[in-house]
Amino acid sequence: MKEERILSLQKNSVNFSKLKLDVTNLWNLKKDTTFERIVKFIAKDYDETKNVPDNFIFEHECISSIFTIEQIDGECNKLKKFMKTGTETKYKFMYQKDTKEYCIYSVTNYDLPFSYRKKYFIDSTQKKNQRYEVMNIKYLWGLLKLLDMALTCTAKYDFIDQKFETISVFKNHYTEETIGYIKTFAQETRFSALCLIDDYSERYSITSQKRSTQIRKCRELLIDVVVLMRRNDINLQLTKKLEKNSKSDYAKSFQTKKDIPENITNIMKNTFFLKDFSYVELDQDIDIGKFRILENEWRKLREQLKYPFDKAPELRFRKLGQHKATGLYYPTFNCICIDIDNPSSFVHELSHYFDYTAKNTNLSLDYDFMPIAKIYEDRIRQYIKNNENETSKYLKNKLDYFLTPTEIFARMAEVYWVNKGIKHSLAPIKEELTINKGFPDIDDEYLKKIIEYFDNIFDKYCVDIQKDTDIFVNTEQIKLQNNNKIEIKPNKIGQFYFNF
Repeated sequence: MKEERILSLQKNSVNFSKLKLDVTNLWNLKKDTTFERIVKFIAKDYDETKNVPDNFIFEHECISSIFTIEQIDGECNKLKKFMKTGTETKYKFMYQKDTKEYCIYSVTNYDLPFSYRKKYFIDSTQKKNQRYEVMNIKYLWGLLKLLDMALTCTAKYDFIDQKFETISVFKNHYTEETIGYIKTFAQETRFSALCLIDDYSERYSITSQKRSTQIRKCRELLIDVVVLMRRNDINLQLTKKLEKNSKSDYAKSFQTKKDIPENITNIMKNTFFLKDFSYVELDQDIDIGKFRILENEWRKLREQLKYPFDKAPELRFRKLGQHKATGLYYPTFNCICIDIDNPSSFVHELSHYFDYTAKNTNLSLDYDFMPIAKIYEDRIRQYIKNNENETSKYLKNKLDYFLTPTEIFARMAEVYWVNKGIKHSLAPIKEELTINKGFPDIDDEYLKKIIEYFDNIFDKYCVDIQKDTDIFVNTEQIKLQNNNKIEIKPNKIGQFYFNF
């Protein structure tokens, strides 16, 4: 046996981001090849460099111990006649069902046609009334791997909670009985996902109403597992892509300028923003009077916003015209950039910061945020489908950006702030939350979910936002304050880095 060098303790997992799956058409599974496609996709990760038994060791013992694997030497002559010349059957999989032994001969180097798998059995040459089913070894591994992943996924996420209905393709939440059925599913269906297609139920003696219901629920559960894992993989991929692009962009464009005038530099060193931000940069063309207004609005807002800025970000007020953005957040460098012509982007970028730093992983990638994100995605896609205009074309071209979880999180945070009635220059007004900026229709039911979600996370992470708060500052007071020197000693100076 070849010795394997352990290069990582990270368990291998299938990445579903490239799986082509039309989730809008999964309701109609009759005569569908959904499972065939899913199982074949998983089977691509089968490791042919390993001995067969080593591949069939799964995370869950109830899957690994379904059968025993025996090596054979040229035992099945009928198979050789049936299959193409040169085909070898090296392993026999044996399992018990109602005290009766069954065997599956797995063909290692021939991709058995779909039509054969659904009908072909061969009589045993050793025992009367004993028939062997033919199955490709990768297909068998792919099916068992799917069941193994389903057990892991159902343990990680609460499929039983009624709230899961908002995520489920079939608007389901499941029972312990249905989840437990995964453990015996392989034996019950003779290792074939074909029983999950309605036309073939009779072939597997699934005649009782109870058994038919079990199969249907298990079918829907497995699809929900794959769709959920696929959504997670795509979300993580989009998030990493956004981070990679922003990291490159930052290195090129957002290092501190060297020619900042002395009067601007003095304000940068003594601004109230330094109580919460590790570094503040101001563009030389900034209007000092207007900046003081923003500064004082932030002072008032901080009285309501109880979030502790433990990982203090940088704050840079810059011209972002060449980036076609009103604001930017760079998670790798923990830096917030605000366009000097669009201070209302502040809340959006601050929400990105909150998403990345409230805990060790993004809040936007959490299970709790999935219902909000799914509704957002459905409504954006629905708008694109139902409209043929410049906005729909724009949304379609930028769909990956708008569907990145952290972007959904930041936009829904803006919706939350606006509907809390907080009035200040650092956030948009309700009329600005339009579809061409990535804000779909927000009805009362969806708004209730958004407010409930952000109320919960802000409560959990020490943010207290009071409703209907007017934070606009009197400009006459600012004029008086500008006549006096403001001295605030910063808590932290310099750049704060953290990597993902």
